[in-house]
Amino acid sequence: MQPIVPDVFVRPAPDGGFTVELNSDTLPKVLVNQTYYTKVASTAKGDKDKAYLADCLQTATWLMRALDQRAKTILKVSSEIVRQQDAFFAHGVQHLRPLNLKTVADAISMHESTVSRVTANKYMATSRGIFELKYFFTSSIASADGGEAHSRKRCGIASGC
Repeated sequence: MQPIVPDVFVRPAPDGGFTVELNSDTLPKVLVNQTYYTKVASTAKGDKDKAYLADCLQTATWLMRALDQRAKTILKVSSEIVRQQDAFFAHGVQHLRPLNLKTVADAISMHESTVSRVTANKYMATSRGIFELKYFFTSSIASADGGEAHSRKRCGIASGC
């Protein structure tokens, strides 16, 4: 068994809200040593070598931007989950609201498939424990008295409640 390492931390904020923060230990780190690149590029003999080195630098730069965008997307999705499920974080599982990928995707102007990929195998550490991001997406059950719909997890139908 491998321990679960959270990708995101959620902590109560002084204003009564919540602070969402990425776990920097889980983020891939890519650094480009510009000094080394400059030194190697200055010794390149032909145009082919120079083009190869420029391509390598461009690929590394693209990778760094892609990883940065990925981190920002994880943070954006996690923050929206916390915003949508704030009652859960404040009061517990009985206050978990029905939530689907489309609701989060629409709120942050992203596609549902992006939200689905971002939440796959990602975990959030909270004062209530560590939860997979997918945990917060629940279907609803209509209220018998015509009131607000309830989360299936809230009603004890799903496992893990």
